[in-house]
Amino acid sequence: MKKLFRTLILATVMLLAVGVNSAEAQLIGKIRTEWGVGVGAGYTFAKVVSAAPVQVAPRVGLQAHADIAVRFGRFLALETEIIYTGSSMDVATALDEHRVRCSTLDIPVLLGVRALGGRIRVNCGPMFTVLSKGEYMDDGEEMMFGQVAPTWGLTAGLSVGLGRHFRIYARYIMPLESVTNQFGGTPGAPGLEFETRYDRLMAGLTVSF
Repeated sequence: MKKLFRTLILATVMLLAVGVNSAEAQLIGKIRTEWGVGVGAGYTFAKVVSAAPVQVAPRVGLQAHADIAVRFGRFLALETEIIYTGSSMDVATALDEHRVRCSTLDIPVLLGVRALGGRIRVNCGPMFTVLSKGEYMDDGEEMMFGQVAPTWGLTAGLSVGLGRHFRIYARYIMPLESVTNQFGGTPGAPGLEFETRYDRLMAGLTVSF
């Protein structure tokens, strides 16, 4: 995944250099906005990075997003999105096992480069996670598992146009830090605490208008 991320970053920088040279004389007076909404699926790659006897098995989740782009000429764009993802994961120790319900709200800020009349788009930038939580039920009590994504991350993606209004996309999100989770406690006392790293992959369909 890290190799893929570095490749997408490099491709964006190279295309950006070409786009700036080609579009420099065309940018002024050709700024416009684009809007879109979409749905997709997401998968989290969870890795327990502390020495803890716990297993985390994520499941595929669903997401929806709204996005806006400010386009500069034919080749460059500054893009942002609001992405909500709902998912779950099975967490287990030798004594306990539960399904954790997860939700995240992400806001990426992306520099985008476009080719072939906008049909191919590559973008990358920082990812800000403003909501991230996991929770599970234990004997009728709602228990907090903790964050399932850190506040800061980096993301890179690729999308391909299908006609004038539809695009399919794929995106990788690399966290910049691990998060602390807890599992198997009681409402009055936290259980086992451990550090987890969550890399994420998203794919789906966007409708532009």
